[in-house]
Amino acid sequence: MGKSGDIFKLGFQIAFAFSLVLIVFNVVLALINRLIPQINIFFVGLPAQILIGLMILLFGTNVLVKLRISLVDSIVSSIIELLKILSR
Repeated sequence: MGKSGDIFKLGFQIAFAFSLVLIVFNVVLALINRLIPQINIFFVGLPAQILIGLMILLFGTNVLVKLRISLVDSIVSSIIELLKILSR
């Protein structure tokens, strides 16, 4: 049960990083829309959100790989321990 909780925690951390940055970006877009109503924010905002999401993925890949490697190592060691227990 602990390992599945770790996998859920990792997924939540990844999703939270994207969500937090995009929510802040949407607040900035709302402020720009209020300050400069002549700009059609939908045409500017959607491509910018995609670009920001890809940038987060690009810069966060190193951290994600390190987290996944440690999680996979932990799961593999648990499976090996389980197989040793079952082989007795």
